[in-house]
Amino acid sequence: MKKRKRIMIIAIIVIVIIIGLIIYLASYNRKKEYTSVEDFSTVKEVLEYLGCNYIRTEKGKEEFEEDIYVEFNHDLYENNISNERFFNNLIGLVTRVNSYKSMRLIDQKREITIEIYCDTNNGILEKYTINGIEDYFSKQNSKENVENYQAERTINAEINSKEILTAIQNKWTTTDVNFGSKESDFENYEIYFEEGIEVRTVSSKIFNIVFNEKYLNSVINGIRVGTSLEEVEKILGEPLWRENDVKMIGYKTKEMYIFFSEKEISIYRIDKQNNEEFNNLLEKYVEDSDFQSFTNQLTTIWSDYDNYISNENGYELCYTLKGIKIQVSSANKDGIHIYSNYQDANNEKLKNMMDTGKVYFDTDENLVYLNEINRIAEQRNRNYFYDSFYEYEEKEKNLGNSQLFSYYIERYDDNTIEKIRFLSQNGEYANNELKANINTYAWLNDRKFIYSIAYQGIYIYDPIERTSEVLIEQNEEFNIQGIEEGNILKYDDKKVKIEIR
Repeated sequence: MKKRKRIMIIAIIVIVIIIGLIIYLASYNRKKEYTSVEDFSTVKEVLEYLGCNYIRTEKGKEEFEEDIYVEFNHDLYENNISNERFFNNLIGLVTRVNSYKSMRLIDQKREITIEIYCDTNNGILEKYTINGIEDYFSKQNSKENVENYQAERTINAEINSKEILTAIQNKWTTTDVNFGSKESDFENYEIYFEEGIEVRTVSSKIFNIVFNEKYLNSVINGIRVGTSLEEVEKILGEPLWRENDVKMIGYKTKEMYIFFSEKEISIYRIDKQNNEEFNNLLEKYVEDSDFQSFTNQLTTIWSDYDNYISNENGYELCYTLKGIKIQVSSANKDGIHIYSNYQDANNEKLKNMMDTGKVYFDTDENLVYLNEINRIAEQRNRNYFYDSFYEYEEKEKNLGNSQLFSYYIERYDDNTIEKIRFLSQNGEYANNELKANINTYAWLNDRKFIYSIAYQGIYIYDPIERTSEVLIEQNEEFNIQGIEEGNILKYDDKKVKIEIR
């Protein structure tokens, strides 16, 4: 009996040991899960997680602390497709896990050497090169784009819009076209609200015309605003551009670009360009690297840039209709970008600049098309953008609001107000802007906006009629403090009752 009991105990112990061993081995062999970069403790873990084979780490040479030998599981390009995203992700993870040490990743089989330069003290990845080339993928893509460049196909179209016909006849000069009665200005566009037309002018010429649902006439080939995209394709054929996310298709004629979306038709002009001066300026910049001189001379010969940004975060100068964008920031691809709508993209002088790291050929993209995508996206996000401004920045100031208009404050670099933009909530009224040296403000009701100008006066603005009337004018600070019950305006610790008409 005792012997049988002893055997049972031994058997139980053996079973427990076996179960424990199985659990241990299962735990040992289970692949570690990573949910954030903090979960990695070594470069080896990062490389193996990304499917690469870690070999060894040696003391680095020259400015590099470490040489890490590895077998990547991807080439830089595979089937003519760039693996830029994979390598950028790998470099970012390795750099952070290795505490921002300057290092080299060396794959001897694939003949790939990645040199990573870091500011270790401040934890900054300054730059990296691949096989000695900075912005490797951008430069390779430029070469491929130049080799594969083809002129964009155009369609023949019958123009029905009298506004477009007049614009073409008058070389797109805005003042020579009768668009109707202008209601307001809003976000760089002149608003002809009743006519259903919005016009952006750059350097006295029409940059963009947008026809909306209020425009009842045909624009081209009998197509009106609201014609289904399927019907547009039946009439005009296969589009040159198709953007499913924003439901837009686009075409190019000899005179213009034309984009169709669900509720709009958008037109951009095409001009014959003389790019000889630009090409000469660019060649000189490549030689002397004098960026200031280059941009100063460029804006002198070409004053029709449609976007200009210069601040502590970077620099951008954009000639959308010419297919040129110049950017300087902390991101890659800083330099002069040439797009497919640049009319001299096949110039041999430009091609010789590809390896300089200053000129990029983005000729697989059209800058006008990119601008239109951005315009539609911004328009569709307007309500959210304006509502968010009030919800997160203005609500706590207890300045009231309007059920008819949302608004956004645009400021100068010194934080003073440049203008206030009013967005109609339901599209019943024209969007508009109030531009003045505004000091303080508050909503009296849905259509009465009270604002002050220091040492000048307090005024009432009606965003429906787009008119201002004087409430008080004299030499006082005029710091509006709020609206109390009974339409009592409080300012400078004074109170005044506002009579509503």
